[in-house]
Amino acid sequence: MAIDCNCNATLQNLGSPDCPPVMQIARKFIFVPRYDASGNENKLNLDPSNITKTELLTKINALNPLDRFYPTAQVDNTEDVREDPVTQEFNSGKIITVREGARTNTSYVPLGSTQELGHYKSFGCSEFGAYVIDAGGNFIYYDKGDGHAYPIAIDNETFYCTLMKATDAEVQMIMLRWQWRLSQKDQNLRFAEADTLDFDIDDLNGLYDVSATYSNQTTSGFTIDLKTTDFGTPVSDISPADVDMILNGNQVTLTSWTESSVNIGSYDAVWPAPIAAGDKYSTVVSKVGYDFSKVTADEQTA
Repeated sequence: MAIDCNCNATLQNLGSPDCPPVMQIARKFIFVPRYDASGNENKLNLDPSNITKTELLTKINALNPLDRFYPTAQVDNTEDVREDPVTQEFNSGKIITVREGARTNTSYVPLGSTQELGHYKSFGCSEFGAYVIDAGGNFIYYDKGDGHAYPIAIDNETFYCTLMKATDAEVQMIMLRWQWRLSQKDQNLRFAEADTLDFDIDDLNGLYDVSATYSNQTTSGFTIDLKTTDFGTPVSDISPADVDMILNGNQVTLTSWTESSVNIGSYDAVWPAPIAAGDKYSTVVSKVGYDFSKVTADEQTA
């Protein structure tokens, strides 16, 4: 009996349209932790469909890392190949398939930085999977038949990434390689066609980590410089509505929050009333596209 046989199943019809929609080469992956913060598998509804720009951006910007979706940079030169099956040959000449060969994905991030490499390496330490956006803009997922679109499960023990340094003929790249879990069957891969989606590949990007540097700290206020942790890029256009202050464990609204016209990403903050020496405070910032958890954790003392 073949390895994919179901003893209770009958033969299935083989009709095929003249021009069936098919998957194309991968251009971006969306890494997803297997389980969310509640201990349930991360997934998207199919009916009604949650494969929408609004839902995906909500997932990408989720506060809890286990609830968050993590889009990669765009990739090139992807090869996603299944090895030959493991077989057993008998003296009679019969060859029986023992199991399918592993499917290995290899992709390259052109101009990938060493900072990005460190972030990619973190995914090998936990269970996760990936949605795929292909060259045609289709959204590829795994179908378990329960009305949900699941990430395709990755065997995290096989996840490997490395820096490919530039040569006279090639730019610097990051190579990403992994095996999809053996439990993931090719026949269960499905995709939402690009013309049914309200987003494209450029709409879904990973978050930047942000760090803060404080100065001019007095009982009346302070100056805070916000920059991306890995690249030192100033984070501008943070409005007062994006900021909450926690003072001695209580939320406080600032009298003013003003970005410098000279130093982009530098903000002057004024307390509604003078605070006391020894008071502890932290700055809570929220803005789409950024992770300010390091800023929030950086508690200051007046």
